[in-house]
Amino acid sequence: MEFLAKTFPIGKVFALIFGTIAILVSLIFVVHWVAKKIDTSFQKGKLSGSDKIIGGIIMLIVGVLFYSMMLWPLNQFEMIGEKSKTSSISYKTLETIPLKTRTFVEGFKPLFSHFWEVMEETIQEAQQKETPE
Repeated sequence: MEFLAKTFPIGKVFALIFGTIAILVSLIFVVHWVAKKIDTSFQKGKLSGSDKIIGGIIMLIVGVLFYSMMLWPLNQFEMIGEKSKTSSISYKTLETIPLKTRTFVEGFKPLFSHFWEVMEETIQEAQQKETPE
């Protein structure tokens, strides 16, 4: 939004609106493009080796995330015994994934909090211009 306000001679409110709409439309086009590529791949019927490898990697990631998210509440409620934890091969890996995922998601918080702050400032400025004191 700051880029639009500095580049073009428009107000912050319009920059906020146009910036948000531009991001939304861009995301819609990206999702549509990815869906079209996937649909084209399914229409072929024959999957290439690279498609199979990519699909396998995606399913591996989904499976690991699913099992780690199932393990997390069981571990929080102490429903898994210490003997099971020590004898398990995958427990140590699956236990750390929810924490790593949380850390990864928290890395995006500054980006969204900055956008939220700019949006609040813009709305307050617009309200101050509308209501003379």
